[in-house]
Amino acid sequence: MAGRLQGRREGQETGPNRDANTLLSSPAWLRVNGLKASKLTLPQVLAQIGFRQREDYVPSLGRSVCSQYAGGLFTRVGKNGSVYNVSTPAPSELCERLDQKARLFRYRLAWLTSGSRQIFGVIQERSAALVLDFGAASAGQFRLGQSSVCMVIKEQVSQIAWFNLIRPGPVAELWQGVAECTSPTNIDAAVAWVWGLCPAKSSPSYTANALLAATGDPKLEAVYLFVVGDCKVDTARLLKTRRMKNAQPIHCVSFNARREETIKRLKELSHHTAGRFHAFAEMSLFEDVSHDSGEGDHGIASRQMSLMPIGGLPPGEVVREDVFLVWREMQDALTSRAEIQELLQELNATVTPAGRVIHEDKEIYRTAILPLEHLKPVFRHGCTAGVSGTRR
Repeated sequence: MAGRLQGRREGQETGPNRDANTLLSSPAWLRVNGLKASKLTLPQVLAQIGFRQREDYVPSLGRSVCSQYAGGLFTRVGKNGSVYNVSTPAPSELCERLDQKARLFRYRLAWLTSGSRQIFGVIQERSAALVLDFGAASAGQFRLGQSSVCMVIKEQVSQIAWFNLIRPGPVAELWQGVAECTSPTNIDAAVAWVWGLCPAKSSPSYTANALLAATGDPKLEAVYLFVVGDCKVDTARLLKTRRMKNAQPIHCVSFNARREETIKRLKELSHHTAGRFHAFAEMSLFEDVSHDSGEGDHGIASRQMSLMPIGGLPPGEVVREDVFLVWREMQDALTSRAEIQELLQELNATVTPAGRVIHEDKEIYRTAILPLEHLKPVFRHGCTAGVSGTRR
């Protein structure tokens, strides 16, 4: 199993979608992979492919002329009324880059809304403790909670540096006395420890004590409270009466809560400790019997681990912010691509032959054809390019 885990982690680092599968918040991920970072926002794109069109007095004509240069240039009027000359080779390349970005955002959305990210959100810190509060869950919900926690450990905890697991009780039950470094051996041991847990009495006071124990470890950057089902007492109120040793945020994860009051209390706890909140509600279950090895305890464990929740947000919850931010960036990429595609279509319909220019009065003059790299600095400094020309 350690070998399979190591192979999967290496595959995540070298796979085609590795940029989409990083443990970062959506704002941090977009700062690295977003349109602005790649200079693909619409204003940035226009700055790359065009320059502001100028009107100036042409002595040989005795009038002001606003010219459209040929040789791969055509006029575009922006939404604010600005008129640009646009270079035609670049838009097709930018369309492809925007297509690639839209695909990357689509991969990121699929990753955020599947597997352990759908259930647990994204672990964003390099070290964290998971406090596992199974409450008064039924036997089936308890096993489902175990399976989900193991998925989080294998898919996300395996990629951070330090971690620990804590089970609330009369005396908090810790996987290790202090946070341990992440390694294939420790990940396997942590998964086995979770599967070895049995249903036990739960109390908000036990949960508060477990959270205090987790925040007492200086190695940890954050604590994740995983709550199965509903809780009856305000844990945030209990924590306010007790002194936390460190100031780590407590991120609350609600798993299959049925009551909105539970969601409200966990949100308050997250807010009180500057943490985040994530909720998941089971819709249906499916069991992959192909993973059942048959007889013995090992076969039972394999069957339990193959239970996969298929669900989403509980009643009253809105779309996750991290999902919305990436979705909005994808929409911006598609919108920008449509704008550029429209430019190309207009070019195909209206561009004049090389060496000609259209004036506002529809009269046609021959012009000096200048490469775009020569025209940009000319117009940047407010000068005009020479328009030679005798009337046809």
